[in-house]
Amino acid sequence: MKYKITSTVFITLFIFINTAVAASNLSFHGINLGVDEETLTENYPEFACNTDSKNPELRRCHAKFDPTSQSGVFEKLRGSKLNITLTFVNDKLVNINIPFYRALFKPTAQFFTDHYGRPKLAHEKVVGKQGKSLNNSILIWKRGKESIVYWEIDKNRYANGNYEYSRILFLLKE
Repeated sequence: MKYKITSTVFITLFIFINTAVAASNLSFHGINLGVDEETLTENYPEFACNTDSKNPELRRCHAKFDPTSQSGVFEKLRGSKLNITLTFVNDKLVNINIPFYRALFKPTAQFFTDHYGRPKLAHEKVVGKQGKSLNNSILIWKRGKESIVYWEIDKNRYANGNYEYSRILFLLKE
């Protein structure tokens, strides 16, 4: 009888924790996908925003973001600032783009796994400017319309000869 109650409590707790993790959104240090630009810049004045000259419904905001200013996945990175680009479409935040050092992919991937839960893992081959082919690990988290994609190798930079960067992209799919 004692083991039946213990196992029932454990199973219930396990389901609750998994549901709570799955139900939470994929915000980045308090920056929520779907927020409007005015709200974002009120809360995060370090972001400077401009209209895209080719597409007036598109606005991009840039900042060197201090990840210790808000709790989140990178709060352990004391003394560092991240170059972040936010993209708004029709005044709604639809992506957060973070270039990151490839050498830190494994520990950073662990930060993300600890913070957002276990990702799906995919692989692809990427070819660099000199024709060198590498295996690229891709981590993917999805919750409803939100997702995070974390490429070990930023294939756009790699194709142009830059081997140093990973890429993290938070996306809102409408």
